[in-house]
Amino acid sequence: MSHAIHASEPFTDLYHDGLRLLLYGGKGGVGKTTVAAAFALSLCERYPHKRFLVLSTDPAHSLSDSFAYPLGATPAPIYGRANLTGLEIDAAALFARFRAEHGRSLKQIVGGGV
Repeated sequence: MSHAIHASEPFTDLYHDGLRLLLYGGKGGVGKTTVAAAFALSLCERYPHKRFLVLSTDPAHSLSDSFAYPLGATPAPIYGRANLTGLEIDAAALFARFRAEHGRSLKQIVGGGV
């Protein structure tokens, strides 16, 4: 299901029942994290019966800064809101763990260094 967004629609109308994932992308310093945090707060207030997860893969962990709330690799409620959970993925640590667990098998399959 697609949903066309028009400039006249309020920002929170980006959400609709079929939406499962919304990604923010762009160059560094353009406000991706700030917009994601603000949108997440707006959604959880507007739709208290829905559950939302806001997550970041940014190594700077600026999502914690945006909420002034410590987030980590385990999903945690933000501001004690039952319908808003936050998570900061440590991509480097996940890759290191994946490599430690599967590196030998991958090396055998591709025949190169992993």
